[in-house]
Amino acid sequence: MANETTDLGKFPAGANNVSKETDLPEGSLRSAENVDIDNAGNVRLRRGYQQIYSGSNIHSLYKRLFVEGSDLKYLEQDNTATLIQSSLTSNKLKYCEFNDTVFCTDGDHNWQIQNKQINRSGILPPSNNASIGISTSGAIPSGQYQVAVQFMHNVTGEFSAASDIGVIIVNPNQTIYLTNIPQPESVDESILVYISLHDGTILYHDITLNAGVTEYTVANIKHDTHSLETQNYGLLPGGSEIAYSNGRVFIAKGNMVWYSEPMWYGQTNPSHNFWQFTSNITILLALDDGIFVVADETYFIPTGKPEEATLESVDPVAGIPGTGLVVKAEHFGLDTVGDVAYWFTPRGAVLGLPDGSIKFLSETRLSVPQVSSGASMYTESDSIRQIVTSMNKTGGTRSKVGANDSATIQIIRNGVEV
Repeated sequence: MANETTDLGKFPAGANNVSKETDLPEGSLRSAENVDIDNAGNVRLRRGYQQIYSGSNIHSLYKRLFVEGSDLKYLEQDNTATLIQSSLTSNKLKYCEFNDTVFCTDGDHNWQIQNKQINRSGILPPSNNASIGISTSGAIPSGQYQVAVQFMHNVTGEFSAASDIGVIIVNPNQTIYLTNIPQPESVDESILVYISLHDGTILYHDITLNAGVTEYTVANIKHDTHSLETQNYGLLPGGSEIAYSNGRVFIAKGNMVWYSEPMWYGQTNPSHNFWQFTSNITILLALDDGIFVVADETYFIPTGKPEEATLESVDPVAGIPGTGLVVKAEHFGLDTVGDVAYWFTPRGAVLGLPDGSIKFLSETRLSVPQVSSGASMYTESDSIRQIVTSMNKTGGTRSKVGANDSATIQIIRNGVEV
């Protein structure tokens, strides 16, 4: 018997595992594996793949950045890898980007990457204040003085958080003498000393010392310099998600979102630079004017003045960790410009729009089994634009998006259909 082929037509509605397989909507198919379906419904075999780099325990891919073991590497055009930082982390890295800077976090620490160079995001603060004593080799007005130090990067001008404030009483014919001045971790950083007026509460910049200087005698008290503003600040903590919007970096850690000071990406004020939710955050995606946060529900929060923002729910739907992605609106044929947010939920794929609303893309045709996490990527091939999302079942095994098929059962008892 000669082989015969049957033309099944087109499937513009794509895969559908929600409707009964005996009653699929027109243009739908039950499942599709190793094929691509374009907008017209044409089905064609998906292209194969080839290995371009061999390594072990590779994860945390972002554009050409990836982690192998605990080493951060960059995949060159010839498919060789350049080491950026050894022994960086064995945890999963999450990334975001602004201009030519990539920000990343591994749950414990944050970094900034530019031109294949990596630096800590933020400057480590002094571990202690200087030892504050009295010298009789000079004289300043008698009274009570407050003293603190902080570090500053000589190239970027970024400040660290300040040390604890020390207090000393100065009597006539005495001045302040500092010893054991704390040292920065890099020779590219300087030490800034701040001192208040006598019996004052505002600390003013007194002198900038080079790294390595451990002693200093105060010659006079200044009040026409900049004041200390970082007393209660600290490093922005690492977390499970990271995003950038309106000059700030946002970090999701547990049920908290922490945000940096404006244009000061490594520092935060832990007394008020945060939002708190009732459950752990699974999705954190930033657009130009706001940020989508998915925890117990889905929220959209304007980021122009985050300290004044209110946490208002957009939809009660939760999100699947790791499936978030920021993509161009034009890829979806939307009547908007700029970026949109994409992630997966128990109700299928979702788009977060610039106005703060969300749009369900596949709620009526795709259901999702119980999964613990996933990952998404945007691809273009042969004029087909796709977002590919893979998921892991609870317990760690890979999962397909899908539900069990239904079955029609006929039961006959004693010759009678029941």
